[in-house]
Amino acid sequence: QKYNISENFLGPSPNIFLDFNFINIRKYDILPTMKQQSTKKKSRLLQKLVFTFQCLLIVGTAYFAFSAGLAIKQFAYTHSMFSIRKITIAGSHRCDNDILLSYSHIKKGDNIFRINSKSAEHRIEQHPWIKKVKVVKSYPDSINILLEEHEPLALLSLSSLYFINPDGLVFKKYSGESITNIPIITSEDGDNILADSNLLKKIIAFYKNYRDNGYQEKFPISEIHHEPFLGMSLYLKKSGTKIELGDSTTSSKMIAYLDKVQESLEQHGIGAAIVRLNESKNKNRFIIQTIQ
Repeated sequence: QKYNISENFLGPSPNIFLDFNFINIRKYDILPTMKQQSTKKKSRLLQKLVFTFQCLLIVGTAYFAFSAGLAIKQFAYTHSMFSIRKITIAGSHRCDNDILLSYSHIKKGDNIFRINSKSAEHRIEQHPWIKKVKVVKSYPDSINILLEEHEPLALLSLSSLYFINPDGLVFKKYSGESITNIPIITSEDGDNILADSNLLKKIIAFYKNYRDNGYQEKFPISEIHHEPFLGMSLYLKKSGTKIELGDSTTSSKMIAYLDKVQESLEQHGIGAAIVRLNESKNKNRFIIQTIQ
């Protein structure tokens, strides 16, 4: 619709008209946009409130857990319920239990949670007889110490006498322990026997075979001696008889003749003697030299 504004405001002027038809704005177009913006604002506000609540919940939970943890720790570390009342040691045959406990630094009345098992194990392993150890806590008030001791295979003569185990490990200096029926390993090379690891391994392998086949019970050895040229010799404990076996590679085969050697010595009433198995070409025969 056209309006002649000149007649109302500017006076007569038939040439000036204002056409409002180009404005096509309806109130129904504006209202939905305003509602959407309002909804978005409310949604963002709600998201912020939810995020803030979640953060407060996490912080509150963490604080509660931390406080509860401190309270539980304080209870565990101080309550008499967790004081050690029983200490059990298993596998101890040559070690004094009181000495082992002094190595462990564990005593009755200590709080079980304050015991560091690995540290206690490391300290106990410093005892020369101990090969392996396991410290086990049995809550609320008991400690179990499980031991594996070194097996003394023989005594090794160096500058002093030392115990040696089946693995060839020299683990303790001999100090008068009462251990029967194990031989002394000696060598013309003295302390240098440790430098020749292959030689020591062969001697140990020979004696393990000797023992495991029951010969140490039948013919106990007091000494295994090695000389660079003669090889290996055995000294029988009961008679003092020396049996020359020769090279360590053939020594294990020679021990099968010990029954015949002993039988022959008894038949001829011979006590101490030197039996040279290493010089006999016929292994069904051997040389016996009596000791006057």
